[in-house]
Amino acid sequence: MYCAACDRRMQGQYNHGDAYYRCRFPQEYALANEVPHPRNVYLREDALADPLDTWLASTFAPHLIEQKRSPRWPTPSP
Repeated sequence: MYCAACDRRMQGQYNHGDAYYRCRFPQEYALANEVPHPRNVYLREDALADPLDTWLASTFAPHLIEQKRSPRWPTPSP
């Protein structure tokens, strides 16, 4: 997971029992590199999980996997 503001990798953190992704950006670094970035950016994991699960289920649905299977990867015999 990468921060949209600075393209740095976000880290996992729990806050009050909920999972978050956080980008902590030192103010000195932001000022020196002229990056408009808040001190911390938080993204709740549950805000991301449902849309991600929906995308994964639609992208890797069994009927689509068969369509996307590369000829280099033969179907295993039973």
